[in-house]
Amino acid sequence: MRQEPIPKPSEPMQFRAIGLLRGRYIRSEDQLTRGHLLMEDGSKIDALILGRVISLVKNHMDLVAEHLWVVYPRTDDRTKQLQVQVMGIWEPETLQNRPPVLESNTDGTLRAVPPKSPVVSSQDLPDDYFSIRGEVVYQSGDKAQIAVKIKQVSRRDTKKSRAFKLQLQGVLEDKALHQFWDFKAQRQGDILVIQSAEFVAKMPPKRKKKKPKWTGRSGPITMPTPASGEGRSVGKPIRRDRPVTAAPSPANPADETHTS
Repeated sequence: MRQEPIPKPSEPMQFRAIGLLRGRYIRSEDQLTRGHLLMEDGSKIDALILGRVISLVKNHMDLVAEHLWVVYPRTDDRTKQLQVQVMGIWEPETLQNRPPVLESNTDGTLRAVPPKSPVVSSQDLPDDYFSIRGEVVYQSGDKAQIAVKIKQVSRRDTKKSRAFKLQLQGVLEDKALHQFWDFKAQRQGDILVIQSAEFVAKMPPKRKKKKPKWTGRSGPITMPTPASGEGRSVGKPIRRDRPVTAAPSPANPADETHTS
């Protein structure tokens, strides 16, 4: 079990976008998984409940009370406002009331092991905190806007990855385009404002796609000629055993045939 909701990155250039929001979840009228988080300052953040949390929200959570939600932030492409995907709830205090877990010993007998309580309490965590790590793909000092590209590794196929852009509010003194940065941001209203930023490394250059080598064809290629519409074979030598003669030009222009 995790000892904290946002652990330290496992590698220097680990992409991620995760945060903590404390508020009430208000479901929509027709769906449990779609709604919004109502924050203490009155802000409403569009929210989507992911599959792993649906059963917990449906059967065990009091939606009238406030909770500390672990969320993935997103930027709406149309409105440029903050949206979140709820991936968990952090309330370690409630875990102490759960029954112990049964584990097997080496001799095959079972023993009761109490659930491990996380080190960090929900009351000790900052609200509206976000950890953003990714490539800076847009930077505007005049607008005080930065766009960070986050890559997601697919669980079904680790070779493929998806990416999305997250918009942050703030200014970097240095030119940060195509560099990997570690941001600490805070929600203010429906935007994420940069609190601190740390340069990590330059992004490696993109590999150029190699052009496929021409391997030839098994048979001759036939290409039509404009004059006759017939084709000639490409790939075979042209026969030179017959003399090539040109049509004689008329000696007198009057010998040419004209039609009117």
